[in-house]
Amino acid sequence: IDGVEPPHEPPNRKHTYYMYPVRVDPEKINLDIEAGHLRDAVMEALEAENVDVMRWQKAPVPAQPLFQSRNAPGNGNPWRWIGSDVTYDLNDYPNTFKSLDASFVVRRLCPPNDTNLMDHCARAFQKIFTQIDRVVELYNQKHQYKPLEQRISEYGKIAG
Repeated sequence: IDGVEPPHEPPNRKHTYYMYPVRVDPEKINLDIEAGHLRDAVMEALEAENVDVMRWQKAPVPAQPLFQSRNAPGNGNPWRWIGSDVTYDLNDYPNTFKSLDASFVVRRLCPPNDTNLMDHCARAFQKIFTQIDRVVELYNQKHQYKPLEQRISEYGKIAG
Protein backbone atom coordinates (compact mmCIF):
# COMPACT_ATOMS: atom_id res chain seq x y z
CA ILE A 1 0.00 0.00 0.00
CA ASP A 2 1.51 3.31 -1.05
CA GLY A 3 2.32 5.44 1.99
CA VAL A 4 2.72 2.44 4.32
CA GLU A 5 6.12 0.97 5.12
CA PRO A 6 5.94 -2.47 6.72
CA PRO A 7 8.77 -3.69 8.93
CA HIS A 8 12.03 -4.67 7.30
CA GLU A 9 13.13 -8.24 7.90
CA PRO A 10 16.84 -8.63 7.12
CA PRO A 11 18.08 -11.77 5.41
CA ASN A 12 19.02 -14.54 7.87
CA ARG A 13 16.61 -13.13 10.50
CA LYS A 14 13.03 -14.07 11.41
CA HIS A 15 10.66 -11.55 12.97
CA THR A 16 8.00 -12.82 15.37
CA TYR A 17 5.64 -9.91 14.64
CA TYR A 18 4.40 -9.92 18.22
CA MET A 19 3.73 -6.29 17.45
CA TYR A 20 3.71 -5.22 13.84
CA PRO A 21 5.54 -1.90 13.45
CA VAL A 22 4.35 0.33 10.63
CA ARG A 23 5.66 3.63 9.29
CA VAL A 24 3.68 6.08 7.21
CA ASP A 25 5.15 8.31 4.52
CA PRO A 26 2.93 11.16 3.34
CA GLU A 27 5.30 12.03 0.47
CA LYS A 28 4.67 8.64 -1.14
CA ILE A 29 0.99 9.51 -1.47
CA ASN A 30 1.51 13.18 -2.35
CA LEU A 31 0.20 14.56 0.93
CA ASP A 32 1.70 17.81 2.13
CA ILE A 33 1.45 17.09 5.86
CA GLU A 34 3.84 15.89 8.55
CA ALA A 35 4.21 12.15 9.00
CA GLY A 36 2.86 12.47 12.55
CA HIS A 37 -0.28 14.14 11.24
CA LEU A 38 -0.84 11.28 8.80
CA ARG A 39 -0.03 8.73 11.51
CA ASP A 40 -2.61 10.22 13.88
CA ALA A 41 -5.33 10.25 11.19
CA VAL A 42 -4.54 6.68 10.11
CA MET A 43 -4.46 5.39 13.68
CA GLU A 44 -7.85 6.95 14.43
CA ALA A 45 -9.32 5.43 11.26
CA LEU A 46 -7.82 2.02 12.04
CA GLU A 47 -9.29 2.12 15.53
CA ALA A 48 -12.68 2.89 13.97
CA GLU A 49 -12.19 -0.27 11.88
CA ASN A 50 -11.50 -2.24 15.08
CA VAL A 51 -7.76 -2.57 14.49
CA ASP A 52 -5.77 -2.39 17.72
CA VAL A 53 -2.98 0.16 17.24
CA MET A 54 -0.78 2.22 19.53
CA ARG A 55 2.30 4.37 19.55
CA TRP A 56 5.16 2.41 21.00
CA GLN A 57 7.30 5.39 21.93
CA LYS A 58 6.51 9.08 21.52
CA ALA A 59 9.93 10.64 21.99
CA PRO A 60 13.58 9.63 22.12
CA VAL A 61 14.73 8.48 25.54
CA PRO A 62 16.76 11.68 26.13
CA ALA A 63 13.56 13.73 25.71
CA GLN A 64 11.76 11.94 28.50
CA PRO A 65 11.23 13.91 31.73
CA LEU A 66 13.77 11.96 33.78
CA PHE A 67 16.57 12.87 31.37
CA GLN A 68 15.46 16.43 30.72
CA SER A 69 15.11 17.26 34.43
CA ARG A 70 18.17 15.17 35.41
CA ASN A 71 16.47 14.47 38.71
CA ALA A 72 16.38 10.74 39.27
CA PRO A 73 15.52 9.00 42.53
CA GLY A 74 18.50 8.57 44.83
CA ASN A 75 19.68 12.17 45.18
CA GLY A 76 19.53 12.87 41.46
CA ASN A 77 22.09 10.25 40.52
CA PRO A 78 23.73 9.57 38.10
CA TRP A 79 23.86 13.29 37.27
CA ARG A 80 25.48 14.17 40.58
CA TRP A 81 28.42 11.90 39.81
CA ILE A 82 31.51 12.79 37.82
CA GLY A 83 30.49 14.18 34.46
CA SER A 84 27.27 15.66 35.79
CA ASP A 85 27.48 18.42 33.22
CA VAL A 86 25.85 16.13 30.65
CA THR A 87 22.86 17.63 28.89
CA TYR A 88 20.38 16.23 26.43
CA ASP A 89 19.90 18.76 23.65
CA LEU A 90 16.81 17.68 21.74
CA ASN A 91 18.22 19.23 18.58
CA ASP A 92 20.70 16.34 18.54
CA TYR A 93 17.94 13.84 17.73
CA PRO A 94 16.01 15.15 14.70
CA ASN A 95 15.96 11.84 12.84
CA THR A 96 14.86 9.93 15.92
CA PHE A 97 11.96 12.32 16.46
CA LYS A 98 10.94 12.04 12.80
CA SER A 99 11.19 8.26 12.82
CA LEU A 100 9.10 7.92 15.96
CA ASP A 101 6.60 10.44 14.64
CA ALA A 102 5.99 8.37 11.51
CA SER A 103 5.51 5.06 13.30
CA PHE A 104 3.01 3.05 15.28
CA VAL A 105 2.35 -0.63 15.94
CA VAL A 106 -0.52 -2.96 15.17
CA ARG A 107 -1.13 -5.11 18.22
CA ARG A 108 -2.45 -8.58 19.00
CA LEU A 109 -1.43 -10.30 15.79
CA CYS A 110 0.04 -13.22 17.72
CA PRO A 111 -1.68 -16.47 18.79
CA PRO A 112 -4.39 -17.20 19.70
CA ASN A 113 -5.30 -14.79 16.88
CA ASP A 114 -4.93 -16.17 13.39
CA THR A 115 -4.75 -15.08 9.76
CA ASN A 116 -8.38 -13.91 9.87
CA LEU A 117 -7.29 -11.03 12.08
CA MET A 118 -4.36 -10.27 9.77
CA ASP A 119 -6.71 -10.25 6.77
CA HIS A 120 -9.03 -7.88 8.65
CA CYS A 121 -6.10 -5.53 9.37
CA ALA A 122 -4.95 -5.61 5.74
CA ARG A 123 -8.47 -4.81 4.49
CA ALA A 124 -8.71 -1.92 6.96
CA PHE A 125 -5.40 -0.46 5.76
CA GLN A 126 -6.53 -0.78 2.14
CA LYS A 127 -9.89 0.85 2.87
CA ILE A 128 -8.25 3.75 4.68
CA PHE A 129 -5.53 4.41 2.12
CA THR A 130 -7.94 4.31 -0.84
CA GLN A 131 -9.65 7.34 0.71
CA ILE A 132 -6.77 8.87 2.63
CA ASP A 133 -7.70 12.48 1.79
CA ARG A 134 -11.10 11.96 3.41
CA VAL A 135 -9.52 10.22 6.40
CA VAL A 136 -7.25 13.22 7.01
CA GLU A 137 -10.16 15.63 6.47
CA LEU A 138 -12.30 13.83 9.06
CA TYR A 139 -9.39 13.78 11.50
CA ASN A 140 -8.86 17.53 11.02
CA GLN A 141 -12.53 18.23 11.74
CA LYS A 142 -12.13 16.74 15.23
CA HIS A 143 -8.53 17.51 16.15
CA GLN A 144 -5.99 20.30 16.10
CA TYR A 145 -2.71 18.68 15.06
CA LYS A 146 0.32 19.99 16.93
CA PRO A 147 3.40 20.14 14.64
CA LEU A 148 6.46 18.12 15.57
CA GLU A 149 8.61 21.23 16.05
CA GLN A 150 6.17 22.56 18.64
CA ARG A 151 6.05 19.23 20.49
CA ILE A 152 9.87 19.05 20.56
CA SER A 153 9.94 22.55 22.04
CA GLU A 154 7.49 21.45 24.74
CA TYR A 155 9.69 18.49 25.67
CA GLY A 156 12.59 20.89 26.06
CA LYS A 157 10.63 23.06 28.53
CA ILE A 158 10.61 20.21 31.05
CA ALA A 159 14.21 21.00 31.99
CA GLY A 160 13.49 24.69 32.48
